[in-house]
Amino acid sequence: MTNYRCYDHRIKQMIADTGNPNLFPQLNIPPSTSREWIKKRTFDVVTLSELNYSNDELATQVSQLKGEIEKLKTM
Repeated sequence: MTNYRCYDHRIKQMIADTGNPNLFPQLNIPPSTSREWIKKRTFDVVTLSELNYSNDELATQVSQLKGEIEKLKTM
């Protein structure tokens, strides 16, 4: 049975975008794997709908949470 290693989609995308298969030498990614990423160029990403916020929505949420923290601190 072969053990497959999983890599974060951002690592795959960075290697594909730069075309540099040795971008993260500390991860010991097999050359055949990084070459395949460079050849493929785009990757499917599975995520939760709760994580699909725009930057504006995230900034609003952070601001609201900071306000709540300040209220709790004064209590």
